[in-house]
Amino acid sequence: MWITNFIRDLIESKPRTRLYSIVAFWYVLLHADVLYVALFQNEELIFKQKHMLKGEYLLQDILHFGTSTFWIIEISKLVGAVLIGVLAVWVLPKYVTRYAYNRQVSDEYDLKLEKNKYDRLLQDKKVKTIDKQLEIVNKATEVRNKEEDLVKSETEEWNEEYETFKNSSFYIDFGDIIESYFEKYGIIVESDYNGNQLWRIDKDVLAYAVSNNLINFTDNRQRIELTDKGKYFVKKYQLGT
Repeated sequence: MWITNFIRDLIESKPRTRLYSIVAFWYVLLHADVLYVALFQNEELIFKQKHMLKGEYLLQDILHFGTSTFWIIEISKLVGAVLIGVLAVWVLPKYVTRYAYNRQVSDEYDLKLEKNKYDRLLQDKKVKTIDKQLEIVNKATEVRNKEEDLVKSETEEWNEEYETFKNSSFYIDFGDIIESYFEKYGIIVESDYNGNQLWRIDKDVLAYAVSNNLINFTDNRQRIELTDKGKYFVKKYQLGT
């Protein structure tokens, strides 16, 4: 349509040219009654109603050139068209642009605030995660240190007990415990098919080993098994330390 093309050309034109075009457009638009009669109203219908031709009707009923009222109205229309043109070309764009700029700045500021807020939350979450991981590591380290201290303390205690054991009369017969565990599947008494006893752990060293937590009974007290302490004693016994 010609109006669409006119508006597009109006936007793309220079400011002064746009001013002239807008003034002309609105000045013509303010004479819509004249345009309607001149372009669209049927002359025969005018003649039937007014007994005048279209040109005569325009001059006598609409365009009253000889009256001051007509010229006052015409000047008012021209001034109105000029004011609209000035507003459209220089005033409105200034405020619209300023509003758009302020809105853009405000949106960018809000977006920056939201981003900073999200970054802070993410950072806090990372810090909390790291703190939690450090807490887990510290607890694990603490438990491991306690276990190591316990083992160290226990080993030191076993060393002291072993030195006492080494100087006791049970030391010589401790080999029975080792022989039973490693060679005879932990049996306490070895017998033949007729029930005759062939071998047994010395009862005194057996009592010492049980009372000092070196062995535990199994299989209804028919066999023995070494405890961790007992294995430690065996290791030192075999090394001769």
